[in-house]
Amino acid sequence: MKVTFSGSQSVGKSTLIEDLMLTDFAQEHNFQWRGGTTRTAKYNGFPINENGTNETQMHILTHHILNHEVPGNVFYDRCALDGYIYTTWLYDEDKVVYPVQQMSKLLNNILSYDLQYYIPPEIPLEDDGARSASEKWRQEIHERFKNFFKNNYDIPILTGTREERVAKVISDIKSYMEK
Repeated sequence: MKVTFSGSQSVGKSTLIEDLMLTDFAQEHNFQWRGGTTRTAKYNGFPINENGTNETQMHILTHHILNHEVPGNVFYDRCALDGYIYTTWLYDEDKVVYPVQQMSKLLNNILSYDLQYYIPPEIPLEDDGARSASEKWRQEIHERFKNFFKNNYDIPILTGTREERVAKVISDIKSYMEK
């Protein structure tokens, strides 16, 4: 089972997965956690966030492909949808070329997931030294997600406390598994 969490930086995706991984449910069903594509790019010397390049985005998109191939039950901190949203922003800013933007679109169209969630920016932006600390950029990315959902397909939006988010995701997974 592939469960993804998408959204701009510093919205609680990693925290939610940390919380989920601590549940008996996740442990009983052997869930794994995959993500860190942007941080991996940074640690490998690529410029990230608003300064991303063709090489950065190809590195990140490749990681989305590799993460997608992990067997079993997996929680994904970002997925191909995030790759598409961020790469398109970079394309619109003339920071990546059209073929890279189209590759991100293609991956978003062909990589499938069982459950996808979007987490809007409801919590204060934290500067952790890796993610962008720009509230303006976070809102621009959020607007791109909203426009994508309006014009393409919609996915559930996760809001509420950490506990409410965990309960919602586990309930949804259980319902999905019963199908």
